Amino acid sequence: MDIETDRTFIYGKSTLDTRIESWWGILRKESGFFSWNALDINLVQFCLMRLLQDKLDNVMMVWNMHIIRANQTNSPAGMPLSLHLLPDMGNVEDHLECAEEMIYTCEEELFELCCLHMYENNWNLPKAFTEAIDLYLRLRN
Repeated sequence: MDIETDRTFIYGKSTLDTRIESWWGILRKESGFFSWNALDINLVQFCLMRLLQDKLDNVMMVWNMHIIRANQTNSPAGMPLSLHLLPDMGNVEDHLECAEEMIYTCEEELFELCCLHMYENNWNLPKAFTEAIDLYLRLRN
């Protein structure tokens, strides 16, 4: 994984969140369907949640593999992943609390209905945000 370490963090406004903002813009302008009701919100969750979770998992992996340098604040040094998995080596305490894993990305009944509709129509789960838009529009119709 190649990362420019001098550009992994910058201060300032988040003006480059263009993927999701672009997606919302396309959805509002071109589809004319999205109305912020419970159905639309659940369909968006169904179509997008896996893609967003994949992106978050990638960010988490990059973050957990970076090296924290020793400093004067008594913060532990090392990789966050190592400090988590081997807290005794970093002389740290484990304060991790497990969260429940989400099975459904939206309301259970709608999730099952969407899965059934996808199966009946031989549709695949989206692998890109544009595919998620297409799936949302197909399920919305």
